[in-house]
Parts: sequence; structure tokens; C-alpha cells
Amino acid sequence: MILLRILIRLYLAFGIFAVAVVIIDPSDDPLSAVFLVMAAVPWTFALSALVDRVGEPPVWFNLVFLATGILINAGLLYALGLGLRRLLERRS
Repeated sequence: MILLRILIRLYLAFGIFAVAVVIIDPSDDPLSAVFLVMAAVPWTFALSALVDRVGEPPVWFNLVFLATGILINAGLLYALGLGLRRLLERRS
């Protein structure tokens, strides 16, 4: 389970790095947010569906939405780890 904790911490560090890159370098380059989009991958598709229905949301909304997606992914990894731990404890 230590390995999973390390994985979650690395994922969160990558997510913080991705958000920081977008905030620190607010250029008009469309590839400046590629790390953020990759880190929040399943939630990126939800945002894409939202954009198709509502229209282009402001940049701050995209940033908050994808940062929240990163936190949700980290929580899901943590829950998966707890479930695996309980399963392994039952077997032993």
C-alpha cells in the first residue's frame, strides 16, 4: 500500500505542476494546458460535452473544472487502494 500512496502523491504533484504551468504561463499557445488535460483525462471528455452544449466557458472555469477532476481522480485512486487493502486483508 506504500506504493499506492507514492503513486497518489506523484499524481497529485503532477496535477499541481500542470495547474501551475497554466497559471504561470498564460500564453495563447493552445498546447500550454496539455499536461492539465492529460492529468484530468476522463473529466476532460465531460468538459468537452459541456462545451458542445453550452458554448465556450471562460478559462477560469476550465481551470477549476480540470483541477477538480484531478482531485476526483486522486480520491478514486485512494478509494481503490482502500478496497484492495480490505480485499487482501480478508484473504490473509
